[in-house]
Amino acid sequence: MAEQLLSDVEHRVTEEAFRRGATVDEIVALLVSRRVVPTGAAGQLGGGVPVGDADARTVAVLPARDPGAPLPDPRPGVEAAYATLLAETDAEFATLPDLARRGFRPLKDEPFGSDLEKYRFMRAVYHREGWRCPHTAIFAHIVPATFFGRPVAGGVHSTMLPLLARVEAFVRRLNPAAARQMSGETFSVGGFVPRHVAGSDELSNHAFGLALDIDPDWNPMLKGNVVLVAFRRATGVDFGQWLYAASSVDALAEVYKRVAAASERLKVWLRRLLPAYHDEEIMRADLDRALKKASTRAAARAKLKELDEQVSGDPDRAALKVLVDAYGITRVRGWADHGVITIPAAVVHAWEGAHPLCRWGGNYQHSKDMMHLEVLARSALSRARTARVRDLADLARGEPPARPACAPITWSDQAVLGANRR
Repeated sequence: MAEQLLSDVEHRVTEEAFRRGATVDEIVALLVSRRVVPTGAAGQLGGGVPVGDADARTVAVLPARDPGAPLPDPRPGVEAAYATLLAETDAEFATLPDLARRGFRPLKDEPFGSDLEKYRFMRAVYHREGWRCPHTAIFAHIVPATFFGRPVAGGVHSTMLPLLARVEAFVRRLNPAAARQMSGETFSVGGFVPRHVAGSDELSNHAFGLALDIDPDWNPMLKGNVVLVAFRRATGVDFGQWLYAASSVDALAEVYKRVAAASERLKVWLRRLLPAYHDEEIMRADLDRALKKASTRAAARAKLKELDEQVSGDPDRAALKVLVDAYGITRVRGWADHGVITIPAAVVHAWEGAHPLCRWGGNYQHSKDMMHLEVLARSALSRARTARVRDLADLARGEPPARPACAPITWSDQAVLGANRR
């Protein structure tokens, strides 16, 4: 009954309050003060608060309180309902595997005071997407994993284990050199992270434990008009306009080939520009120090203005500045040696060929997420709420539809899924 009180309106209020730095207790009081009441009155909760039918969609929102006014005393029935919900949530969190609990540790830029506070918030996010019991469907199944001998930070959903094993065995058997490259000490692998898709309010496939990020420093996400324009200047290739390879092995090979060729051109371009950029950094540091002295301030300002005009008038230097601002100078310097794709082609082909729900982020339509290997969670797991998850059940048994596990990849029968390729 308590969960019927959670609405989209309340969720938006909660997100807004978290961004302002409010605590969970303050947010509970705020929600009570902005009481959201279903219009139906089929049931009663606590102290006479009307609760509509389970299928009721229309809500009436009472006027928000003055932000400067003290919080009113909450209604006893509503306070009890939220207290019950919080208690249930806290009890769930205590029963999760250690690995899943560690996934809720707040990141440095997140407004949560503890992992429990983040869990309370994220559980409501999963609930909004239709997962009434994410702790049993997802979090309880987060387990340790390795991929080509490298531990997966955060673990994965247990359903992923057979898939990882089959892809690794397939690559080791058919392309030992690619397997050795993937096993290198510099490679890192990230898995379960309860978060949204970057720039979106939708849950990432990482939030289900159904995605991997391979060596993110050297396999970046290329997204956003300014960044894509800068990469086009550097490489002559428009990363944001390629068609994805829906079903053809030749088409996927062409996508990978173009990414790899652009990566090589980027390395040459960076090696040409970075020495001058390094000298410019030193000059700017000297000018910053000169700005602090009255005797040299005017000359330093004039020189900085001259430098800025030179950069804006040079398309290559302007593009380099965009990349440095977006990714940091350390990563950009690393690209001069590593490029922007270190995942071997054999791994990409094996992943996309292992199952119709498997996708590589470099095969997206409107961006390129080189690091990302995923199982399309919404195509697979959304059915778990109403029916057996046939695709993932087949995958777990090692029986991908229409293709035996680790058989030679034939792409002509590859299933073409929907356009949701995040």
